Amino acid sequence: MKPDIPAEYRPYDPADPTDAEISVLRQLAWHPVADPLTVRGFGVFSMVLSLGYRKVTYETHALESGHLFWLTDEHADAIGRVMEPGMDFLGLVMTTLAGDGFSVLSEAIKKKVTIPEVLGKHTSGDEVTPLEAAGLAKLVTRLEVRTFSLWAGEFHPDALDQLVDVLTELDNRTLQVLDVCDMTRPEPDDQIPVPRLDELLARNRAR
Repeated sequence: MKPDIPAEYRPYDPADPTDAEISVLRQLAWHPVADPLTVRGFGVFSMVLSLGYRKVTYETHALESGHLFWLTDEHADAIGRVMEPGMDFLGLVMTTLAGDGFSVLSEAIKKKVTIPEVLGKHTSGDEVTPLEAAGLAKLVTRLEVRTFSLWAGEFHPDALDQLVDVLTELDNRTLQVLDVCDMTRPEPDDQIPVPRLDELLARNRAR
C-alpha cells in the first residue's frame, strides 16, 4: 500500500500564506518572472504559477522538510487544476507514480494552457512504465508541447513504444523534439533514440 500525501501537501484554500510561502515570497522579490525557478511544496508551486512565473521546475516528490512522497493521482489532479497560461517551461521531478498520474493531470487542466517545453524526471531507480508513458503522451499532446524531455534511470521495455503509440493515436501535431535520457549512463551515451517517432517529429517540424 503506497502512502498518500499528507494533508498539508494537498491543495487548500489560499487564505493567509504559510511561513514557508512568506519566506519564498521574500526570496522572489528580486527574481524576474522569466528566469528559471525550482520549487517544492504544493502551496509554493501553486503560488508561483499564480504570480506568473514562466519557467518552473516542481519537485513534486519533496516537501520543504526534504521528506519524499509518491506522486499520487490526487496530487496530480491538484497540479492540473492550478496550471496557468503563459508558461514557457514546466519541469516535473518525481520519485515514481502511485497511479495514472499524468493522465489524471491532463484531464484536470481546465484552462487553455500550452507549454512549449516540458521535462519529466525520475530521481529514483523506479522505471518509467507503459502506463506512465501513455499518460505523458496525453499530457504532451494536451499542452501542445514542442520539446519534451524524459529522464530516468530505468525504462520498462514497452514504455517508449507505448509513448509512440499514444502520440500517434492522438494525432499529435506539435511535438518536434524528443529527448529521452538514461541517467545511469555517462554523456553522450545517455541518449536513447526513438526511431519510431522520427516521422511524426519531422512532420510536425515541417508544419
